[in-house]
Amino acid sequence: MACKFNPSDTERKGSFLFRTILLIFLLLSFLCVSDLATAAYGKGVSEFTPVRVGVIHYPDDVYVSGKYLYNYDTEFMGRVAQFGKWDPRFVFYSNRKDLLNALKEGKIQIALGVDKAWGNEEHLIFSDGPYFVGTSQIVVPDTEKRLNPSDFRTVEKMRIGISGNEGYIHFIKEWGKRYNLNLHLVSFPDDRTLRIAVTEHKVDAAIFDKMPRNGYRRIVVSLPKMLYAAFPANDSVLAQQFNYAMSMTAGHYPLLQLQLYGKYNQQEDHALSLTRAEKAYLMAHRGKPFIVAVVHGDYPFYYRELGIDSGIIPEFYREIEMALQGQVPGVSFTCKEYPSVSAAVAAVQKGEADILGMTSMDVLRAAADNIHLSTPFMTENLAMLSQDEPTGEKDFRYDRKVPVIATTEENRTSGYTYAGTKYVIRTYPNYEEAYQALMNRQVDHVVTTMSQATWLMNQHRNGRFIMDIIPSTQNISLCGGVSERNWILADILSETADSTGTNFLSIVQANIAPQSDFATSLQRMSPESMLICAALLLTGVCGSAFLIIRNIRGQEVQKRNEMLINSQRRVIYAYEYDGLTGLLNRDTAMSKFEKLLADTKSYSVVIINLDNFRIINESYGHEIGDIVLKVISGRIWNICQQDAMSRFVARYSGDEFLMIVKNRKLTEDDALVREVLASCNQPIPLKELMQTETILPGDKIESLVTYLGVGIAVSDGKSSFRRLVQNAVVAINTAKKAGSNSACVYEEAMQEDVHRNNRIRDLLLDAMKNDGFYMLYQPQIDIQKGTVSGTEALVRLKKERISPGLFIPVAEKEGFIRRIGRITTRLVIEQIVRWREAGEPLYPVSINYSSSQLGDAGYVDYLLQLMEKNHIPSSLIKLEFTESMFFKNNQVTQRLLKKLQDANISLSLDDFGTGYSSLKYLTYIPVDYLKLDKSIIDSYLTEEAEAEGKDRFIRDIISLAHDLGKKIVVEGVETAWQAKRLKSFGCDIIQGYYYSRPISPEEIATFIVRTED
Repeated sequence: MACKFNPSDTERKGSFLFRTILLIFLLLSFLCVSDLATAAYGKGVSEFTPVRVGVIHYPDDVYVSGKYLYNYDTEFMGRVAQFGKWDPRFVFYSNRKDLLNALKEGKIQIALGVDKAWGNEEHLIFSDGPYFVGTSQIVVPDTEKRLNPSDFRTVEKMRIGISGNEGYIHFIKEWGKRYNLNLHLVSFPDDRTLRIAVTEHKVDAAIFDKMPRNGYRRIVVSLPKMLYAAFPANDSVLAQQFNYAMSMTAGHYPLLQLQLYGKYNQQEDHALSLTRAEKAYLMAHRGKPFIVAVVHGDYPFYYRELGIDSGIIPEFYREIEMALQGQVPGVSFTCKEYPSVSAAVAAVQKGEADILGMTSMDVLRAAADNIHLSTPFMTENLAMLSQDEPTGEKDFRYDRKVPVIATTEENRTSGYTYAGTKYVIRTYPNYEEAYQALMNRQVDHVVTTMSQATWLMNQHRNGRFIMDIIPSTQNISLCGGVSERNWILADILSETADSTGTNFLSIVQANIAPQSDFATSLQRMSPESMLICAALLLTGVCGSAFLIIRNIRGQEVQKRNEMLINSQRRVIYAYEYDGLTGLLNRDTAMSKFEKLLADTKSYSVVIINLDNFRIINESYGHEIGDIVLKVISGRIWNICQQDAMSRFVARYSGDEFLMIVKNRKLTEDDALVREVLASCNQPIPLKELMQTETILPGDKIESLVTYLGVGIAVSDGKSSFRRLVQNAVVAINTAKKAGSNSACVYEEAMQEDVHRNNRIRDLLLDAMKNDGFYMLYQPQIDIQKGTVSGTEALVRLKKERISPGLFIPVAEKEGFIRRIGRITTRLVIEQIVRWREAGEPLYPVSINYSSSQLGDAGYVDYLLQLMEKNHIPSSLIKLEFTESMFFKNNQVTQRLLKKLQDANISLSLDDFGTGYSSLKYLTYIPVDYLKLDKSIIDSYLTEEAEAEGKDRFIRDIISLAHDLGKKIVVEGVETAWQAKRLKSFGCDIIQGYYYSRPISPEEIATFIVRTED
């Protein structure tokens, strides 16, 4: 059964009401359009007065054929003309000289683009304030390495090119005088000629309005550049009308200057391209967010809303963060509040914060506070905000002889510059408190930037305000600030801000909620037209309010969700992956590989270890060490990608990588193992990978060759994956013993070495705890005189007779050597005291110093304190070092040797001939003795070697040492024939079993040098 719907009377009435409202809306729209058209046709032409305006034609101006030429000046004049009721007729000139001549001759009535310092002030009237406020920057080519980027005073040493008129050049010189800078400026007709001059090295630096895309870097930013409108001296009425129109324009379009500057004068958007040094800096800091210092209550730049950092600064740095994450994943920023600007600056100086979020301090104050500024994010005028007189209140203009101006600590200097003696300045922590003082009539005006003044006017509806542009010779540039030691971070912020283009402008507009352009149209309408527009607006507001609110809420929720998702992704990535190499980290790899191999019966586990990676870090620095790790990991990863389904790699530890190979049992000679060794053994081009060069004495490091040790464990169907990993680590130790670039497959017998080393480690721990060491001394004989010249102290274990060749490497590996070094030093000093008290002859004692003891920063002080406490002269102590420590030549080694030299302690180079043995470094290392290793004697000082003439090699080394002013010590001498040959060669000191084995302190006291046979 079908039913028919019959609408009720209420529904019929609702439908009728809706149709009636729609009809009224259409009728009002028609009347509004008709009225506006009639007004434009009937009165528009006669209402606006034609005025001739002179404008400079720049090469970057946009020209529409047959119609118009667009640039900053024409568009700004178009806005001002609305309030001046002018019809501007533009006349274009190629330079400022022709422009001003035309103004003087009466060909034009207004000249735009004039510097006040042009020199014709007596013939001109200038606008009260600049209509263009911008900045220039001093740049140098990237190839210029002499300058310190953190010291802007280096510009005094340079020839600086500038393109512009005499007035602008004079203005820049005056700016330099204000900062006590004597600038050497060279003028060029245009930017193109200036760039050619920089390329041909006719000038050292250049001043540009726009930062060139490539090939340059900034050294000074925020050079002020302000342009005024000029009028003939006899037309003060037109000048007053222009000032009024510009003031009205500023009130209705507070960000017009910033918008036009971003449109015409900033460089075009381009893809972010960081240098290697900048990427390396971000990579080193991406594990921890950069702290951005902000000031509490600094509306609209920073405030907390619903527990979230809000305002211009947080949103801007979110844009910076998103841009940088495309280059270096993991970079992040977070805001930290401080009570005042001075507290925020102090936090950056002390390192508590990394970035001063947004500051208007000038270059001079920044230099005094050791703050390095970025390129300006925004440049604008100062504005003065006043409260209009309320209707019916006669006491509003209360009696003050000198009006009071409120400003903040950061803009205090600019306020004083404007106020002079006409006003009294009161400083407030933030503009919220300054606004309250204005509302409470404690002050007459608030001096602030245009954006902050606009925010105050739009956020506080309980007062009527008047906003005037301050006619000032200074502009306000908002920059990021960092400490001098982090100057590279300022360059990163500058480059990223440039690449994001005018996004910053949209952030400012969104936060200060500027008035719509529709207000200007309303001002020009007749009262009847304004009533019609009001009716139209009222009709649309009710219907769109719900949609607007829902859209805003939806955008906020979407933004927060995106932030949460990005944060979760960063956390997951940091948890599972190694931040340096991008490979899986150890914990994640062990878990995932174990699951991956659960059903695989045949596979190989490979541990790849970088030989002597610790020496690379200590010799060249951790920056190069990180580069080596990234290059090696990349090469191994590329090899694995050749068969991505069966090969996998992860970072296992600091200098070790874990590789899994499925369905294959590897051997030492396997082609895959040889490929890994060969690939990683290729030189690493450090010069190409680093922008800065690390320099050793006499050498520039251009490349570095690394060597590997490879440990392999193959599945046997019984051992677990984690057990095989441990076995591969054990195999690494055997591979290292075989030499560099060696591979070894795990065997059960290798566990014996592990057990032995564990047992030695336990013995060393017990000896350190229970006085388990004693010293033997091997005499050193002056072969020319036949007398004892000294002894070498050699450490032994009391509990068991274990060779030092076994327990010393274990001590170095386990980190015991620093403590053992101090113990042996104390035992030697105590023994010298006992010899002295017993009246025995005293000889210099050589103490061995391991390169692994470099981490004991207080060792030298410990030695000197023992010597001072026991009255041991420095002539009785010698320290023996190995070649590897001298080869590092790092700052720790240099400081150690400097302290020992200052204490007059003799130094000896041990095991000469077995390590690097570079004759070059012998010329600058501060040793007194060269100790020739026993292996050299065994090879070159035998009767068979004499017959072949090889013993002359020993004689040449002795002669070389004497030529360098050093004495030679030969160890390992075991026969009378060797002793005689060495004596004939002019050798200084002999040590070896021919004279004596290492003996006890008591035997040293009675030791007699044997006579030669």
